[in-house]
Amino acid sequence: MDRDEELAISFIQVGTDAQATKFLKVLDDELQNAGAKFDIVDTVTMDDMEDMTLTEVLLNAITD
Repeated sequence: MDRDEELAISFIQVGTDAQATKFLKVLDDELQNAGAKFDIVDTVTMDDMEDMTLTEVLLNAITD
């Protein structure tokens, strides 16, 4: 990969498991600190998605 725009991964958390939330937040916010070249992961919970369309969720994955 040469640019972070080449790949985006979005995880949608279903449920409220605190450990799953913590794990997904690490993937979302600390991937580059762990050695990844780019921040390509975005996470969102079902609660976050309540006021969003699927298009908005996908656009957030690409632009975040």
